[in-house]
Amino acid sequence: GSGLSAPSGIPTFRGAEGVWAKWVLEWGTRAAFLADPRGWYDNFWIPAHVVAEPGSTSERTYEPSAGHFAVAEVAACRQTNVHVITQNIDGLHQRAGLPSERLVEVHGRAGLLKCVSPG
Repeated sequence: GSGLSAPSGIPTFRGAEGVWAKWVLEWGTRAAFLADPRGWYDNFWIPAHVVAEPGSTSERTYEPSAGHFAVAEVAACRQTNVHVITQNIDGLHQRAGLPSERLVEVHGRAGLLKCVSPG
């Protein structure tokens, strides 16, 4: 969960200072997106979700925590059949070296966007 990424400096989703408390009720709906797509990205998605890759010009670059590296190490062992299912969208499991065939990112990953326009 998001607690694994908290040591990396990423706020938890439901914590007192997390994404839910700050933005979800106002911006975290499809209706808010459809009413103001640019405002939705500028005021909700980018500040709450975007995690810059190393080498990016963004000031918001995060590194995997010791926990991410430990999980990746266990999952990489040939003697194990460990798979990780995460709701985190920060991509830190993958950046820690977790094999992609052993990772399911239920909510996707920041930086992987999909157009919702029917045209």
